[in-house]
Amino acid sequence: MNIQEIYNQDLFKRKVFIETLMEYIESYENECKVISIHSPWGTGKTTFIEIWKMYLSKEVNLKDRYHTIYFNAWENDDSKNPLVSILIELSEIPEFKNSTVGKELIKIGNVLSTKAPKFFLKALLGFL
Repeated sequence: MNIQEIYNQDLFKRKVFIETLMEYIESYENECKVISIHSPWGTGKTTFIEIWKMYLSKEVNLKDRYHTIYFNAWENDDSKNPLVSILIELSEIPEFKNSTVGKELIKIGNVLSTKAPKFFLKALLGFL
């Protein structure tokens, strides 16, 4: 079963949870929030994220306000520079790629990935 079929059938009523989560997110209009999805292996976290992403791309009142990327840390754990991997994912969003901020961040990421010592990059990102 592909994600489109899972989304259409919604056997586990994930859309209800997604709608509730979206109400929560939108109640913090001008504030930054971090949301963590934590559950044991094999319980549907990836499927939930894929359905949420599809929901955001299909809902008329949301699709122009939210631009999603899917960044799988496990698929990118061999990357020497995770910042560049994330910037590459962001560059797939036309609104980001064509924006002044997006272009500058991509330039900075390229410079950091080739010239900055590893400890400097970690300090810059707050991981020390």
